[in-house]
Amino acid sequence: MSTTYASTIASSNNTHADRVKASLQRNVQDHILLDVDTETFVKEVWGLPSTTILTITKSKLHATPNVEPIIVAYKNSKSLLHQHTDRDPALYLFQKLAATLLANICQTLGLNSDQAITTELWGTKESEELASHLYFMHDKNKKPDMLEMFKQADGYEAGWDDVRCSFEFKRQDDSLPEDDSIAESDDVACQPCLTSGVSESSSPGVVASHSEDTSPINLKGLAASGGRIWAGRKRTYSEISDALATSTNENHKKRRCIAVNCDDAQLFTYALECLSTGTRHYTTGFLIDKYWATIWYFDRNAVQRTTTFDFSTEKGILSLGLALFALSQCTMKQAGFDPYLHKLIAPQPGKPITKESVLPLLKPSASVKEKCYMFPISGSSSERQYIFSLVEYFYRSSGIVGRGTCVATVLVATLDNIILANLHALKMSWQYSTRKAEADIISHLRTALPEYWRRFLPEPVFSARYTAAQLDLPRSRMSDIGRAGGVTDDEHVRPVDRDLHIIVNPAYTNIWKARNVDEFKMAFLDCLECHHHCYTTGMVFHRDINESSLMIYRPGETDRVPGEVNEQFFVQSDTTQTPELNSAQPSRGILCCFDQASMGKEGGHIGSDDNHHHRFDGTHAFAALDHLEPRLQSSSTPKAHFYRHDLESFFYVLVWAAVHYKYSTGAVISVPTFSNWNGEHAFTFKSSFVFMNTGYWKHTYCLPEFFDLWESWITPLSYLFRRGQSDAYSAAGKKTTDYDYTTCNGKITFETFMAAIGETPRGLNPASDTA
Repeated sequence: MSTTYASTIASSNNTHADRVKASLQRNVQDHILLDVDTETFVKEVWGLPSTTILTITKSKLHATPNVEPIIVAYKNSKSLLHQHTDRDPALYLFQKLAATLLANICQTLGLNSDQAITTELWGTKESEELASHLYFMHDKNKKPDMLEMFKQADGYEAGWDDVRCSFEFKRQDDSLPEDDSIAESDDVACQPCLTSGVSESSSPGVVASHSEDTSPINLKGLAASGGRIWAGRKRTYSEISDALATSTNENHKKRRCIAVNCDDAQLFTYALECLSTGTRHYTTGFLIDKYWATIWYFDRNAVQRTTTFDFSTEKGILSLGLALFALSQCTMKQAGFDPYLHKLIAPQPGKPITKESVLPLLKPSASVKEKCYMFPISGSSSERQYIFSLVEYFYRSSGIVGRGTCVATVLVATLDNIILANLHALKMSWQYSTRKAEADIISHLRTALPEYWRRFLPEPVFSARYTAAQLDLPRSRMSDIGRAGGVTDDEHVRPVDRDLHIIVNPAYTNIWKARNVDEFKMAFLDCLECHHHCYTTGMVFHRDINESSLMIYRPGETDRVPGEVNEQFFVQSDTTQTPELNSAQPSRGILCCFDQASMGKEGGHIGSDDNHHHRFDGTHAFAALDHLEPRLQSSSTPKAHFYRHDLESFFYVLVWAAVHYKYSTGAVISVPTFSNWNGEHAFTFKSSFVFMNTGYWKHTYCLPEFFDLWESWITPLSYLFRRGQSDAYSAAGKKTTDYDYTTCNGKITFETFMAAIGETPRGLNPASDTA
């Protein structure tokens, strides 16, 4: 089956777990909002009513006799937290404590616990692992400490689709530092905070811990068990790492730089797994450090957490009880699952999908065969109710905060109508609210461009956009509560809401799945010239050219419904297929992924006066050198994005293809040297390619089937970009005032690019006999 929007980057980049964690730390670090108290969290995230919170608060959970012995036993098991045995005593005792708290709360509320508690804390044993959804994960199977999910029958194989909340228990060396020094620990290093484009050079100060009140519980028999729980306790590593902040300014407005450590990052990997299922708008997790707990919230815009509480104290055990009960009672939506995902009762082949066929999804399910998306008409491009029956998820984002792109192949239908016989691709992404929707940009282009060039653009059948307010995301509500109480987010965290964008197109195939080099060249030229006309005639600047934005459409082939799905939904008769599917048609290139595009820039670039939402955030392997230069990456000032930068990205797509796309065998091969193009030192490695003789690279890395293309296209283009870059660097060094950086004084343009590869542009209105 054809796939769209995926990437071959992973095939040449063996990302290990520590690199993934480090990447997630960087991804999350500057997006952590101010802490909230546990009561606010359980009310706004998991929907626990205020009246229930008040009743539980009055119940004095800490005083119940069956809680005390478990806390004592848990405390004495702390030395075992280093061990990851088949049945860790600390995990077992925590599960027992949780079950006891839930039973006590149910009794307080007059509930039958067997009926009221339909979830369980699922503790992984040595034989229990969850397979990763993510293509770049080195450790494909994970063994989380504990997960909250619905109760399942014995023998049920759980997956990340089932997970409602993740738990990470910290394991550490007993030899903690005696003081609170943080300067010598790499794990708590804090990146400089940025404000108004200026990097703070002063060392961050240490502020009070974000922990809640920790008044100790006077437990019976505690002296006999070896001493007090609280007395003489050293500050934990997580407390120390969280105590980073910059000095307050003259207005006493605190600006923190929140550091996260490896334990936090391990929890982040679980959050990423949950978000990457394609079924979540947000997810949550607990980080347990001995008897200290912090609850985290993750969505695509920001991260928030509770103040840390000590559940060996009166207030702390109440916080834990409230959290566990709220989690056990929350709905699918309140647990973060996508409310637009439904259960689909498949109609008989050839029959329409009715309202009775689409039901609420009451429990998570890993099977895509019984799921469909149904988005609200309000906010969509259609007045009809569309239904998208899932076929397969095949692309998931590699970060937590960000666009979070997820793509799935789907079947398309409208309510009370039969399913269309073509396969489509549904893309969901979280875009800044300041951005124009991709579907609107494509619609504009399909109006502005002549009919000939519209053929090389996507043809959306559906699109929608939903704001954070429409989605009712908890993070927005928690921020509103904080602002109402006079609390503002840290100055360095300026969250701008992201909207959920949906777009559905016919299914295309990736450029690395071309039949041969000739089809690759055809698709490449189609996309290159269409890109030019989008820019010059449509006044749309793509800004994110990479291997995934250049696609191939073979009508009747790339959008053909897989056999097993075809049998499920369609009557098996030649007459039921559309005419397009019954006749082979020529393939063509499709230029897609306009979600980073900008419109209406007369000057031909995104200048440094534009807001930060137009900064480059694409794939480094295909980024222009100007956008990778280290000194620019450390600056908060956006780097101008010229048309020539997109041409440079087209050039890197050619090089990448010649090294990786082995069309003779249908394989995409791994080339470790080129994995450096997508790493931290991408600028250095790509510069060495541009400024070295291409003969070495050809003889060392080029696949034989691309030899001719290398000689006729890549070699002359390398000369073109080498001369242009050298000329621009020289002008910058001499501080030449009249130098045209937009084209390197005319050296890098669409015309010089086409001349270098020896191709004649078709023009805006090609002759009718070429259409």
